[in-house]
Order: sequence, then C-alpha cells, then structure tokens
Amino acid sequence: AKTVDFFATGENIKSFASWGCETTTMSGTSQAAPFVAATIGLLKAKYPEASNELILSHLKIFSIGEVGEKQSKYGFF
Repeated sequence: AKTVDFFATGENIKSFASWGCETTTMSGTSQAAPFVAATIGLLKAKYPEASNELILSHLKIFSIGEVGEKQSKYGFF
C-alpha cells in the first residue's frame, strides 16, 4: 500500500494565467505543490549534507496539525 508523507493544499494562490501575461488566483494542490518543492530546494541548498529523510521529518514537525488530526480547512493529515 502506498502512503502520503506530505501534501499541500492551495487556496486563492496568485498565478499567471495560461491565456496571457495576466495574473489570476487559482486553487488546488497543483498550485501549492511548487511551494513545497521550493521549500525543500531551499533547505537542500542551505543544508546540502541533510538527507531527504531528515528534511521530510523536519517538514512534518513544523507543519500544521498532527497525523490523523482533522483540520477544518486542510483536511486530514
């Protein structure tokens, strides 16, 4: 069975519109995932010796909520 270690929800994230050089707000995990990836990238750049497991464990520690806890806005962890 596969499990999810980390997920990101996004609501009203400002983004470039696909139809031109305008900005719009969009929602969904595809809008939030780049923020998670960028956070991991910044941590890897600052701490290149840190393992992926260490970075993931720190993200979990500093994220909101506990595993299995219902979050009113973010769903379940």
